[in-house]
Parts: sequence; C-alpha cells; structure tokens
Amino acid sequence: MGRYGSRRLSRQPAWYRCLRENKSLRYPPPPPPPPPGGDYPPPGGYPPPGGGYPPGGTGDKTDALGRPLAQGWERLVAGLIDGVLIGVVATVVRVALDSLLLSLGVGFVVATIYYAILNSEITKGQTIGKMVLGMATVDSTTGAYVDISRAGVRGVVFAALGWICCIGAIVEAVLVFTDKRAQTIHDKAGGTLVVKVK
Repeated sequence: MGRYGSRRLSRQPAWYRCLRENKSLRYPPPPPPPPPGGDYPPPGGYPPPGGGYPPGGTGDKTDALGRPLAQGWERLVAGLIDGVLIGVVATVVRVALDSLLLSLGVGFVVATIYYAILNSEITKGQTIGKMVLGMATVDSTTGAYVDISRAGVRGVVFAALGWICCIGAIVEAVLVFTDKRAQTIHDKAGGTLVVKVK
C-alpha cells in the first residue's frame, strides 16, 4: 500500500476500519428459511388468516365472542327473580281455579312459555332476572342468540326439573358452580351458555 496509503488509512475512524475489514458486519446473513409446511407465525399473537380462535372464545370462561360467562351466584339470583314472578302467576291461578294440581299444570305451561320467549332472540336472550343481573342466554358454539324453538326446549327441561323433580333442580344448582363452562342440564339440552352482557 505504501507509506502514504497506510498513513491515510490510519487517519480513518476506528468504526470505519472495522467495517472495512469485516464485510460480514455490513452484509448480515439472510434470515433462516420458514419452518416446513407453512409460513412464519403471524406477529402479535393474532389468529391465522382465514381462521380464528376455535369455538368457545379464547378459553372455557368466555363464549365465542369473548364475553365472560355469568357467575354461579348471578344465575341463582336471576333464577330466584324469575321464579318469584312465575310463582305469583301460579298462585293467582291456584286461587282462581281452587285446584292445586291444575295450578301446577298451568304454572308449568306459564314457565315454559316465559323461558321460551324471554331466553330467545326476541328479547336478546334476557329474562327479567337476567336483565336485572346483566346476563343473556346465547348459543354455546357461535355466541348468537337462539331461536324460540331452542329456547323452548331449554325452557321445558328447566320447568320440568323445577316442577316435577326437586332433585333435578338441586343438580342444576350444583352444575352452575362445578361445570367448566357453567352449563346446567337445560343449558346442555338447548346448546346454550349464559354470558355477561354489561
């Protein structure tokens, strides 16, 4: 290089000489190839394109739309409110008809109709008790409100367990606290969940 060339090189900053001598620093190696059978995972933990999270939301404690499941005590309080309202109607019918057996039959029909209509998409899945507690009945797979036929099946099972078999009502109350998705017998019959909506 010669005396003048070496003197000129020595005047260069240290970082410049380092880059000149180490070309690998100026040209980093290419990124590794993608894993076999697919592309790189999407950044930020978002679901893959064209897919999404599986039914049931992001876990057992939410529905498909990410809304939290109602807690057991909330469902029991809502059920008590609805039960009192239906009980008032049944009492009025019993007094009017003067027949316990007939009033029980009318009460069963009233309860079935009440739950079929108010747990359906007509009222956005809310009975009066659920309105007070800020809850709603929804499809366990999609999170949508259910139609009146499915709400009717749910209502028949619920009314039957409450009117005909007290042991069934106790089992229902236990399932609210022990089932991983808080699904009772009538929830499973109608394919529903109860979620918080406010």
